[in-house]
Amino acid sequence: MSGIGVIYHRDGRPVRRDDIERVARALAMYGPEKQVVRLMGPVAFAYAHFTDTPEARGQEQPVTGGAGRHTMVFNGRLDNRDELASALGIDPPSLRMLSDAALAMRCWEQWGTDTLNKWIGEFVLINWDKAEQRLIAARHQFGYRTLHYHLGQDRLVMASAPKGIHALGDVPRKIDEQKIADALCQLYTDAERTYFVGIKRVPAASLLIADHDKVETRQYYQLEEHVREVRYASDDDYVEAARELLEASVKAMLRSPGPVGTFMSGGLDSSTIAVTAARQLSGQGGRLPAFTWVPEEGWDGRTEKHCYGDETPYVQAIAAAHPALDLNLVNAEGLGHYHKQDELLHAAEMPIRNALNVTWMHAILGEAKRRGIKVMLEGTMGNMTLSYRGDGVYTHLWRERELRRLLKEIGCLSRHPIGFVRNALSNLVWPLGPEWLWALKERLRGRGAQSTRWLRYVTIDADYGRRMRIPERARDSGFNYFGKAPARARDLWSWMLTRHAASEMGDMHQGLAALYGLDMRDPFSNRKMIEWSFGVPEDQYHRNGQGRWLIKRLMKGVLPDSVLFKPKNIGRQTSDWHLRLTRDLPRIREDLKALAEDRDTAGMIDVPRLQALVDDWPEHTITDGADDRRFFLPVNLPLALQAGRFVQRVKGTNLP
Repeated sequence: MSGIGVIYHRDGRPVRRDDIERVARALAMYGPEKQVVRLMGPVAFAYAHFTDTPEARGQEQPVTGGAGRHTMVFNGRLDNRDELASALGIDPPSLRMLSDAALAMRCWEQWGTDTLNKWIGEFVLINWDKAEQRLIAARHQFGYRTLHYHLGQDRLVMASAPKGIHALGDVPRKIDEQKIADALCQLYTDAERTYFVGIKRVPAASLLIADHDKVETRQYYQLEEHVREVRYASDDDYVEAARELLEASVKAMLRSPGPVGTFMSGGLDSSTIAVTAARQLSGQGGRLPAFTWVPEEGWDGRTEKHCYGDETPYVQAIAAAHPALDLNLVNAEGLGHYHKQDELLHAAEMPIRNALNVTWMHAILGEAKRRGIKVMLEGTMGNMTLSYRGDGVYTHLWRERELRRLLKEIGCLSRHPIGFVRNALSNLVWPLGPEWLWALKERLRGRGAQSTRWLRYVTIDADYGRRMRIPERARDSGFNYFGKAPARARDLWSWMLTRHAASEMGDMHQGLAALYGLDMRDPFSNRKMIEWSFGVPEDQYHRNGQGRWLIKRLMKGVLPDSVLFKPKNIGRQTSDWHLRLTRDLPRIREDLKALAEDRDTAGMIDVPRLQALVDDWPEHTITDGADDRRFFLPVNLPLALQAGRFVQRVKGTNLP
């Protein structure tokens, strides 16, 4: 990832060189190889370069086109270069000489903003149209690259990170309390809001258009408008289409200026990416380093009944079947919540949702950096695409009135009549039934009223949460605090993909990329694959009681059966959380005391609740699924601590 920025004086005043150089210097951590500025009267560009593809070596930005009409800075990667070149009439030898930024400009010259939905890849860009005296910025459909802006009376400033805007010195670095309140409640649905007053994000799939009269944002892409119903003659045809999409996406993301590595768990998503990439590289005589987090020695070995906490036997079986995989087991020994916390807060400029999980990401990315790896593959979005569980098959069959098949699917999950009734309630009655019926069931189970249930799962001070309108904001955005499942299961994944935590992923990825000097890529994020996956019938993902049926058929004979059909099918990330947090307890207590004594953070965070939980610290890893602490301690406690730390850093509070 590189860094880009612009200053636009909408009243026509020329931009001072010193100002745009400040922006460029602030973005240097995202593009350490070189920083470039270009002044064009009322517009000035900043570019900080990081080489993430072979074609990007030595590339010059900003790029120009249209006989000088267009000037663009581009941070991204185009994975369908051959397809675009063919449409533009660019021959292969010429294409090899074009960086992705230069190719993006060729596309822009030909199609303007229409080009955005012709691109497959990740990107943000800022383009100045000299003829129209108009600035246009755009962000990738699913938000893996990020762009921020501040709009003053006569000036628009944009940058990859807020620090590029704050570098000018006249935009106060002040916490946006609403965003902190939302984060404490894991409510990530306000795509424009950032953690700083006066600074906004360009939302994913959106354009920002500015001229001397107005500044506006609009969405250029909506997933549901691009999903087409997929219907093939046979079940095998779906598998072959999925294979073609997977192979093409992985191949495109192996384009790198240096060695490629991969995250690999014992589940289906990252392992599918790993073995596909390893097979492609082996055909060229290469090998693929695969990095797997495993629990630290001393972990008590405890997980919930349906979970496993150690990936070792599964990844070893995968590596044994694929000699081109170079397996590395990483246990992040001795690391905990505080490892590189301040460095990541500075680079990402946000508190991280799964703060403790970042521990093993630091360990793996640190080892990858030591080995000179430039690209790391991952499989985060697998369960939204080819690895979708097919939970919506039950309500789908009900709507289609295929009652015999519906009864068969429910029965496949049941060993006795009570189990049949329980499965019917969970998969059919509760999703399709009215809200009042779900609420009644929850109250009978002692889980409280709908209006207060959210308080069970958050670390925010209750009065502060109400003042910040958390229940109303959650309701208006469609967020459901562990409540009634949606009537259409795919609606939840669409919502997660386009409106929830995915909107924060760009900032976190950018921060980690800056710390370790590498690019993280997810082949499951390929737009063609996402659109195709959402158009595939539910029963291709779930058949005869078997979830993830599509990817299991796709990987049959490629991944070992012990991985495809493991008895415990959920891998518990950071299963050794009790060991790591217990080691950090003295510092956690110090931090909670500091948060309690700080007027701002004490009013935001429910510190007494956290202190009580720490004082009653469990002796072992919690395995009881009904115990809220199982989720609260490894997830919400680190999130609250990091949010408090972030607030105090921005305020300039003296911290240990």
